[in-house]
Amino acid sequence: MRRHDSEECIDTPVKAPRLSQGQLPRFVYRALREDEDSAFGLRAKQPASTELAWKALRHGSFASQFLHTTRSPEVALYYAEAFGYASKRQIVKIDLQDFGGDTLDVSDDAGCAAHGVRSRTAAYNFAVKHQVVMLTGYVHPDLIAGTLDTSNLKPSNLPQGPSFDDFKAFLAPSAAHQLSYWAGPNFSMAPNTLVLADSQKSVLAHDTVQEGVLQRGKQSLEDDIAKLQAKLKHV
Repeated sequence: MRRHDSEECIDTPVKAPRLSQGQLPRFVYRALREDEDSAFGLRAKQPASTELAWKALRHGSFASQFLHTTRSPEVALYYAEAFGYASKRQIVKIDLQDFGGDTLDVSDDAGCAAHGVRSRTAAYNFAVKHQVVMLTGYVHPDLIAGTLDTSNLKPSNLPQGPSFDDFKAFLAPSAAHQLSYWAGPNFSMAPNTLVLADSQKSVLAHDTVQEGVLQRGKQSLEDDIAKLQAKLKHV
């Protein structure tokens, strides 16, 4: 999920969905940016930042330590298809069961209160309306439970700069069914109680894991190139 500037104007109260107190979703969803590749994992633009949650929500277009995701596959589709630029036109399903970073579920009243997001503010309304779950840390490729190409799911005759409600209203039933089938059922789980006391150590630990994945990916690409070059010699 990516924050878009057109949603900055949301300041009317919205009703928070009823969720299990103290429970996290097993799966969350995210619309990928053009520069993201789930094969190499996902991470926020500024992992070492110390931005407050409400500021990151209110000014989501600015880089922070938070990777924005959502409980709702429909919201992820909205961010993948509603605006037409800086989007890879793909959404991913992330399995949080073995996620080693912090998870800030601000999709309801209790979650917002727990993470310092004041009720009825623009940040609160954005978080609740879009069922936001903010992640800090590295999302390993093994946690990507699915990827969906959304290029054929964009509603036709969609107005420019639509709200999420507009987008849902224009979404074809067949597209909604395909999205629901891909997303599958979700489950609740207890929050991960393993928290590193030193946030800097946490960042460094995730740096190490991410670097290992990137190095293996680089080596794999180099091996593939070498094999192709060897084949070309025989053409």
